[in-house]
Amino acid sequence: MKIAITAASGRLGTEIVKATAALLSKEDVIGLARTPDKAKDIGIEIRPGDYNDKSTLENSLQSVGTLLLI
Repeated sequence: MKIAITAASGRLGTEIVKATAALLSKEDVIGLARTPDKAKDIGIEIRPGDYNDKSTLENSLQSVGTLLLI
């Protein structure tokens, strides 16, 4: 089961991503960010996560079983 966490490039989102990745396998945690390049150094898969781009967001949520909205 993969979990996606929004706001992965923000302060709170980054800390939640890191804590979740420490509890689960890093392969099971996906970060969503409006600007994925800002979150590239977190150490997990980062996908585009702009709420205003429905098509891209739907693609980014493929294979995700749980979504944590920050």
